[in-house]
Parts: sequence; structure tokens; C-alpha cells
Amino acid sequence: MNYKSEENRKYFSLYNTVQDTKTLFNQEINYLREINELYKQANSKKAKEVLLHNLKNIEKIVGQNVVTSQGKLDRCRNEYRQVQTQFDECIFAEKDHFTRIKEFEAACDKNDELREKLGM
Repeated sequence: MNYKSEENRKYFSLYNTVQDTKTLFNQEINYLREINELYKQANSKKAKEVLLHNLKNIEKIVGQNVVTSQGKLDRCRNEYRQVQTQFDECIFAEKDHFTRIKEFEAACDKNDELREKLGM
């Protein structure tokens, strides 16, 4: 059950990432088309000023997208570090557990040997 849940979570995460990437690429394509159209139409000084103004707006929007994406990346990295820390702690606890089991088995074997010597 946990395996299926984890698998579904991975697929949802992958789907969401692909959708976000697709949206950003479509926005960039639209911006490039808009820039191309405005550049072709920029014959007069007024049209060139409009082009410059639109380029600044597009630059600001793309910058905001970069900041948003960077924030998401930082959150994912922090989440990864936390999960990795938990995983490392669990691995350490598992190793400690197996070490204690071996010590317990050795103590049981020694106990059995001592009982045999005593004749119990």
C-alpha cells in the first residue's frame, strides 16, 4: 500500500513539474512571437519606444518567473535535505538495531554455553 502511494506521489509530482515546464515554455514562445511581431512593426520612433517598453515588461515578467522557479527549487532542495536527513537517521538506527541483535545473539550463545557447563 505504501509502495503504491509513493509511486502515485512520484507520478503526480512528475506530471505537475512537466505541466509547469510546459506553461513556462509556452509563455516564452508567446513572448518571442510578440517581440518578433513588434520588431517587424517598429518603423517609426514611436513604434520603437513601444517595442522597448514591451521588452522591459516582458523582461520583468520573465524575471518574476525565474524568481518563482528559484523559490520552488529552493523549497524542493530543502525538502530533499530534510528527507535525506531522516533517511540517514533511519539507516543509522537500522544499523544500530542489527548490531544490538548480533550482540544479543552472542550473549544468548554464551548463556547457552554456560548452562551446558553447569549442566542445566
